[in-house]
Amino acid sequence: MTYKNNIIPELQVRTGPSGAMDLPSVCVFMALGYFLGDKTFYQEHRQHLPASITETDEEGRVLSSTPHFQWHYTPRDIRFQQAVDEFTDIFESIIRERGNEGYTIPISGGLDSRTLLAACESVGKPYRGYSYAFEGGHDETAYGRKMSELLGFRFDSFTVQKGVLWSYLDLLAARNECYSEFTHARQYAFHDQLSKMGGTFLLGHGGDLYFDDMGVSPDLKGDELFRVLWGRIVRKSGFELADAMWKHWGLNGQFRDHLEKELRACLDSIRIDDGNAILRAFKSMYYVPRWTCVNLQIFRDFGPVVIPYFEDRICEFICTVPEHLLKGRQIQIEYLKRRQPGLASIPWQSHYPFNLYTYKLDRAPINLPYRAFNKFKRMLTNTTPTTRNWELQFRGDDNEARLRNELLGSSSFLSFIPEKVIAHHLDGFLKQDALLYYPSVTMLLTLSQFIKLQQK
Repeated sequence: MTYKNNIIPELQVRTGPSGAMDLPSVCVFMALGYFLGDKTFYQEHRQHLPASITETDEEGRVLSSTPHFQWHYTPRDIRFQQAVDEFTDIFESIIRERGNEGYTIPISGGLDSRTLLAACESVGKPYRGYSYAFEGGHDETAYGRKMSELLGFRFDSFTVQKGVLWSYLDLLAARNECYSEFTHARQYAFHDQLSKMGGTFLLGHGGDLYFDDMGVSPDLKGDELFRVLWGRIVRKSGFELADAMWKHWGLNGQFRDHLEKELRACLDSIRIDDGNAILRAFKSMYYVPRWTCVNLQIFRDFGPVVIPYFEDRICEFICTVPEHLLKGRQIQIEYLKRRQPGLASIPWQSHYPFNLYTYKLDRAPINLPYRAFNKFKRMLTNTTPTTRNWELQFRGDDNEARLRNELLGSSSFLSFIPEKVIAHHLDGFLKQDALLYYPSVTMLLTLSQFIKLQQK
């Protein structure tokens, strides 16, 4: 059979026999949180590569994979206003062409979702929106509520409750087939409500990747570039877990050497000179297809999905825009100021209380009074707001008991990963440094669900 993947393949296509496990790749999965390239849990079961035409035999084994697009950096001599004009034409064309029955938009306090609102308003597409907040956290639904009051669209708000993950863990594992951990798919907590909303789900994934720089020097390359990449994507406790299992399984050589070889090969495949464009291409080729896109299946349970920033036209456009025009989200900011000045005047969450007209004032000493007020408020209430879903799903007596049972209560899982390895990471999370050990613990939970699925 012949398959053709988009530059960013929103659908996960994996074919081939599920036989012997690919243990070295599973170790990489533990360390990064996602598989690299075409690797999966199994040696002959392969993920079809992005931007490629893949040929398979009758059993799904990959016979060949030929790229039809390669990430590049070919900046044109264009001015900022021209870049904004071109973005506007491409972005609004995508919104106009899709979603014939209207859109449902998840809204945050950032830029990506509000660009979707502005585009729908501009092209006259009907839409509704929703937001969610964490129990015990900041009221992040306030941003969506302000936008709905401004533009007059229907808006719903939800709260992610403590411990809700356990009610849908098995279903979620079956949906993403354990190719991603589970705490990031928090929308599943509102499965029934979102499924009834109707329309096409319009998502802002990728806007922050494609319309900002990567915060490095354009001259970054070689070993220095590799060290930056390693520091950004290799999770310390995940690496520790992977290294322990590499030794336990008796795999050849050292895990560090294997992972370094894999990552250097990924970087070497990118024929770009600018450090920012290289890192963006890496994320587009490996992180986005193998992590971000995995949980898009969750949204497809609710209805059809459109992701404008993942469209081929956007990817091709980005390759030709000079990096200095992408830096600082300036194209999106200018687009919002042009199309919806009211949306631009609503505070930008990452620069609160500043908005898109004043965010450059978010620096000392101007922002010190706001920071001091927030610190005083936390001291007065003696509370720290919940900012991460795993704090709601893994912390607390009931959650910790459920987590311990999931990791230590299955003989099948204990035959895959030794109890002493699990206990070390679980105790590190519960008793020492939760932030440090969360990555390894969430990967252990993912692998425990994977073993459970294999038994079924």
